[in-house]
Amino acid sequence: MKAIISIIVPIYNMEMYIERCLHSLLTQTFKRIEIIAVNDGSTDQTGDILSKFQEKDKRLKVFYQENKGVSQARNFGLKHAEGEYIGFVDPDDWVHQEMYEALYEALQREQADIAMCRYTRAYQHFSKERYFHHLKEKTYRDQAYKEQIVRRLVGPIKEEVSDPSMLDAMGTVWSKLYRKNLLTKQPIFFTDLHHIGSNEDTLFNMKVMSLADSFVYVDRPLYHYWKENEHSQTSEYKSDLFQLWQQLYDEMNHCIKEYSFSRHAQSALNNRICLNMIGLGLNILASKSQLTIREKINEIDNILSAPIVREAFKALDLSYFPFVWRVFFVCARSRSASSVYYMLMMIDKLRKKRWGG
Repeated sequence: MKAIISIIVPIYNMEMYIERCLHSLLTQTFKRIEIIAVNDGSTDQTGDILSKFQEKDKRLKVFYQENKGVSQARNFGLKHAEGEYIGFVDPDDWVHQEMYEALYEALQREQADIAMCRYTRAYQHFSKERYFHHLKEKTYRDQAYKEQIVRRLVGPIKEEVSDPSMLDAMGTVWSKLYRKNLLTKQPIFFTDLHHIGSNEDTLFNMKVMSLADSFVYVDRPLYHYWKENEHSQTSEYKSDLFQLWQQLYDEMNHCIKEYSFSRHAQSALNNRICLNMIGLGLNILASKSQLTIREKINEIDNILSAPIVREAFKALDLSYFPFVWRVFFVCARSRSASSVYYMLMMIDKLRKKRWGG
């Protein structure tokens, strides 16, 4: 029988994790699936593991390409997907056995375009669920959909800024199930990370969700996001991250104009630029011995002095932040690079102590 759901898995050197991922997909209670595994030039035993699983279950379709990165691997998978619905899973993660059945049933019941579930951040010795307190288990349509879902992808406004950790929590593609025709209207593909640095998921969702009319939220933690992969791109130092993120902001700005986002979208983007100072700073700290302390502080100062950042901070409303974050962003707005650096050092130490990193 033809697959109803296509699940795209981009894979590069994942011999440690891919068996767990594939097992969780091939044991789904929803059986009419195909798994599009794109081996993106792996040099370890990933290919052998894929072949072994493919022999046992023909729903697994394995494709090979030279290493081009996660965005190009996903785009390759999209071109070969035959299902009516599209899902994405990262190869070091795994899913609850009822995930795709639950999301598919929600889409059918509500006649919606996109379904999303909650997820669990999984660590070596414990896990922590991600909650979306601003969402209710229901279907969002019309203005509520545009403001609470689509605009939220751009960035936070008002009290939403109080928790910076939620900035891109809704932007992931792997917690969702999409009607395929949404992705083929234009069509829509993932932007290469060599152009934007990161946040390819959020940018993809901004485009796709702008074309959708409805969104259903399933309040169950059905996806397991593995946070202990030291080879993950999100844990690596990128010396050109700020330059790439400026291109990301340009892409987001283009989306806001092209897809007629809500009137709050520009403020949301400005707030994103301000909150991204945390990620940019932690990226600089991740350089370790590659940069001296003075060089790290100079890097932070260069970012704070950039016109796009200075303009964003002028419009940032600090009244919604908890005290500690308010102090941090006051320092950032006043371009006190040394203060920002030492606060980031404390944030990083607390983060690692809390999560055992």
